[in-house]
Amino acid sequence: MRAALRPVTGRTNVLAFVAGLMSRYPLEEARLTEANGEPAIWTVIGEQRQLVIFGIRDGRIHEIFGILNPDKLSGLDPASTA
Repeated sequence: MRAALRPVTGRTNVLAFVAGLMSRYPLEEARLTEANGEPAIWTVIGEQRQLVIFGIRDGRIHEIFGILNPDKLSGLDPASTA
């Protein structure tokens, strides 16, 4: 699986992007957690582990960051990310 090459902005574009991902790659696991003080989800999609972090502003999701690089994830424990 690949990450978006450019930021995906706007509600319609984000929904279309996520729907496209979900139609191509099976969601095998999802677990709520926290990372860098923000809500996050550990996922396994298409056999690839990733951390999805939600940037919240004024009570709404403003940014979504997907971390897929195994080198960046290797030092994180999915059970205790905080």
